[in-house]
Amino acid sequence: MPSVTVWLYPTAFGAETGEAHLTALVERGALVVHDAVAVSWVPSDPEPRVRHLGHLTARAAGRGAMWGAAVGLLLLNPVAGAAVGAAAGAGAQRLRDAGISDDLVAEVREAVKPGTSALFVMSSGADATQVAPVIERSEGVLIHAELSEEGQAVLEELGRSLPDDTA
Repeated sequence: MPSVTVWLYPTAFGAETGEAHLTALVERGALVVHDAVAVSWVPSDPEPRVRHLGHLTARAAGRGAMWGAAVGLLLLNPVAGAAVGAAAGAGAQRLRDAGISDDLVAEVREAVKPGTSALFVMSSGADATQVAPVIERSEGVLIHAELSEEGQAVLEELGRSLPDDTA
C-alpha cells in the first residue's frame, strides 16, 4: 500500500538535503518512490517553489501532475484567489477521499511558510531498518498518511482535473 510522507524542514534549503537522503535510499533499494515533489519557500518570495523530482520515481512520467496539483492545493490555495477557488474546494474534498485528512492538510499549511521547505513523497516497500536512521539524522520532521489503491487513484485523477497553472 502506498504511503504519503511529508518531510518538513526549518530552512528554505533543507529539502535539498532531504532529496539527497531520499536519492541514497532509493539507490540502496530501501524504498520505491512513486512520485515526489520538493517545496522550498525562500523568505523573500511571495509563494513557495514547487519542483517535481521525476528522477527518483519508479513509474512513468506524468505522475508529477498529480503531486503538483496536490501540493498546489495544500500550499497555494490560500493565495490563489477566486480563479481556482471552486477547483480548490473540490480538490480538498478529493484529498479527503484519498485518505489525506484535514488535519494533515492543516499541519502542512501551517508548517510550510516563508523560510521553510518540504519533501512530499509517495512511496511503498520502505525498509524501516534503512529508512529510520536516515530520518533520525535528518533535521526534518516527518508526517505520514497511508493511501489505499483507491486513494492513489483519487490523487491521480485530481492531478489530471486541475488547471496546469494550479501547481
